[in-house]
Amino acid sequence: MIINISGKVPRVIKEDQIKKAVRKTFTAARRIERGSLSIRFVGEQEMEELNQCYRKIKGSTNVLAFSADASFPQNSVDWGDIMVASDYVKRDVEDREIPFTEELVRLISHGTLHLLGYDHDTKAKEKRMFGLQESVVRKITNY
Repeated sequence: MIINISGKVPRVIKEDQIKKAVRKTFTAARRIERGSLSIRFVGEQEMEELNQCYRKIKGSTNVLAFSADASFPQNSVDWGDIMVASDYVKRDVEDREIPFTEELVRLISHGTLHLLGYDHDTKAKEKRMFGLQESVVRKITNY
């Protein structure tokens, strides 16, 4: 599996932790690791623009996931892109008093689950998705 990482990656998280979060999420979701996905760490202004453009919501957010276009050839699997707003996340964890690395792993797993088709628009789906996400966080961060 190819995991492309770009943008201003926070120093508190290593590239291998990012890739491990994706791989553990695939395992938790019982999916075969194949194809590729991208994770980009963006500034708040870019995240705000993406949130407005694609979700019609004003303001920034912590993570967005964009599934790949279905027009890709069938033999290639491009899962899509995950955008993480590091500065937004950093402020949020300071307010909640949780480790920055833990929340980054959580959001990478969360975004990956969205790319795999999971959602949290009902209580049952939320319970399933967040349960998988938190199992990944525990395995990687030991929090």
